[in-house]
Amino acid sequence: MYSNFIIDVKLKHTIMYKKALKTGKIVMPFLFTALLAGTSCKKDKEDTFELPPESAFVMDLSTFAPTQKSTENNNLAPETKIYFTAAVVHVGFWSSVVSSIMAIPVASYIEAFNHKPERVEDNKWKWSYTVEVLGVDYTASLYGEIVGEQIEWEMYISMEGGFTEFLWYEGTCNITRTEGSWTLYKSYLSPVACIEIDWNYDWDDQTGDVKYTYVEAGVQGNGNYIQYGITAETDYNTYYNMYESVSGRTVQIKYNTDTHEGTINYSDTWYCWDSQLEDTTCP
Repeated sequence: MYSNFIIDVKLKHTIMYKKALKTGKIVMPFLFTALLAGTSCKKDKEDTFELPPESAFVMDLSTFAPTQKSTENNNLAPETKIYFTAAVVHVGFWSSVVSSIMAIPVASYIEAFNHKPERVEDNKWKWSYTVEVLGVDYTASLYGEIVGEQIEWEMYISMEGGFTEFLWYEGTCNITRTEGSWTLYKSYLSPVACIEIDWNYDWDDQTGDVKYTYVEAGVQGNGNYIQYGITAETDYNTYYNMYESVSGRTVQIKYNTDTHEGTINYSDTWYCWDSQLEDTTCP
């Protein structure tokens, strides 16, 4: 593609040069600049191929992790923090899922941002690196390929002294990396789809959402999901929406990462806690 560009430039400027000989004007400096620009364009395209944002794969569950403690309010009795505790319990289920199924995939994706890709084909790049999880080294090979109007991704992982080149997750996104999806497979021993991830991201506002849906066939809980979002709202700038397929129940949580105030919804009723994580009347 780029060689054709250079040939076209040469042909055009050969004609210009012949005309210039008649007029006494020199066009070679301009020709050199144009050729240099063509080469630079190729280099830029190679060097600027980037990953979707970290939040396209990784959900922040740390706020409501079961080990969450208030360092300033340990003297408060548990009964004064019922609503915040309820939020911890609900998000805690998904924390356990992420830690048991997604620990290695999440670590492998986060580590990719510390490395530069190598171009392996005209429209295909590869990130290669090693990541340690629980004392075990894993080799990651992440491929990104431009196919039409989208980018296709594949992550192959090998375990030191164990399995090799297991396709642990794959996905697609648009060219601007503002929306996409992933399919996560359970393990090399059971390579079945278990988590579907859908995501959106606004690079200007740095807002977006990511949704994990449990899709393993024939397993209770199929259809359960949790969605995490970052918004530009001032009262509550993050939220979690959770759905349980068996009961059909939906739980919503809104939280302010600066003030630590939050609210949780049960059966269309909102219950709130204040900046001290203590139960309070909703405004």
